[in-house]
Amino acid sequence: MLFPDPVEAQDTTKFDKVKSFFSNQQHSPTKAMIYSAIIPGWGQAYNRKYWKIPIVYAGIGVAGYFIKTNHDQYILHKNDYLLLVDDPNASTVSGLSKEKIRIRIDQFRRYRDLSFIGLIAWYGLGLIDANVDGYFFNYDINEDLSLLLQPRIFETGGMDQGVGISLNFRWR
Repeated sequence: MLFPDPVEAQDTTKFDKVKSFFSNQQHSPTKAMIYSAIIPGWGQAYNRKYWKIPIVYAGIGVAGYFIKTNHDQYILHKNDYLLLVDDPNASTVSGLSKEKIRIRIDQFRRYRDLSFIGLIAWYGLGLIDANVDGYFFNYDINEDLSLLLQPRIFETGGMDQGVGISLNFRWR
């Protein structure tokens, strides 16, 4: 074909514009945190730290397990307590006295509430991790550091020695 089709030429330029738009995008820590807020682990995937995703979900799973277990125990003891309030001679599932059941009710309610707080804290930690990793996404980490911090034994003359820290700066 001697002359190019104008539709084909237009499509390639649109494709090139879209490709250049996405390749010039800066990595955004805020976007990583928002992604992680929408779906836990999505911010870690955006930062290409895929190994952290199972850790995020393991923490959520552990907190969920403790919430469920403590809530089930709370309900069991609460039902036993209500049974003993109605009939003091009734036999309960836990086999405890009314006073001990009351203590256990408070204990399992407290554990359940602390598990909810732990879940919220773990969720928040995932958000913070996604944000911090987003800031360090383009950070160059190599062996050639400009500041070297080393322990050092100083000799002050004679038999005296001192222990300290040596800071070495390398100017390039």
